[in-house]
Amino acid sequence: MSVAVLYGASSGIGLHLARHILSTTSLEVVALSSRAPKHTTEAILGGGGNKERLSVFEVDGLKDTDRGMEKAAEEIKKRWGEKGSVRMVVCSAGVLHPEKSITQIDPFKSLETFQLNTLSHLLAYKHFVPLIPTQKQLTSLFPEGSEEDPAMGLLRRDLSLCLSVSARVGSVGDNRTGGWYSYRSSKTALNQIIKTLSLELHQKKSSSISLAYHPGTTKTNLSSPFVDQSKPSKPEQGLFEVEESVEKLVALMKTLKGGKEEAGGDSGGFRDWKGERVVW
Repeated sequence: MSVAVLYGASSGIGLHLARHILSTTSLEVVALSSRAPKHTTEAILGGGGNKERLSVFEVDGLKDTDRGMEKAAEEIKKRWGEKGSVRMVVCSAGVLHPEKSITQIDPFKSLETFQLNTLSHLLAYKHFVPLIPTQKQLTSLFPEGSEEDPAMGLLRRDLSLCLSVSARVGSVGDNRTGGWYSYRSSKTALNQIIKTLSLELHQKKSSSISLAYHPGTTKTNLSSPFVDQSKPSKPEQGLFEVEESVEKLVALMKTLKGGKEEAGGDSGGFRDWKGERVVW
């Protein structure tokens, strides 16, 4: 079996991506959230089916063991094997404490921002990347012309994926307005993790690529203090309902290809909802 691991799956992009994967593919979904499993399960399924393909774990993204990612990884190994069981790791968990001025820096909130937006994604990759198939393993699992790939077109049959929801404000080159010190910096650090991970994946001949993704402004709990949730979305300006945001993400996933970005592939890149490259 092939597994999609979604960290931050109880709300926003993670929640709606879980629903999309359950309804359009044959992938098993492992949903990770800081909320109670019952809450996350009900939120994802909404009274619908596919419960048999959904496994939910309550995790503390700041812990490496106990309630951390390790527990979920061990359960995946038991159910689906230690090698080649994970096809996709998508991390969308995060927090935003918007400082308008350097005088508003709160060290405790800044630390939380880095822990959730940066370190927790890194820990997810630490535990789930070893379960992603190598290029050779994936080819043997789903050779061209064989039985249907469980991803069912969400990814190329020769590709796996590690993706973190980043933000354009994490771009150093695109910083024109200032502010949001902690959030910007945490996303910049996350982008460095994605780039560094891409090099290790390449060296180890993994079937996976890594990608940082800017979804635009999505109407979620995180953006609610800055976006009037009652106003209609404006896709042409990058303001989306969550469902629209996931549609854009899925459309991009379907186009991704292997290889490093500098060699014409997509690994180690930073893309936005249009599929366009965001400057580092």
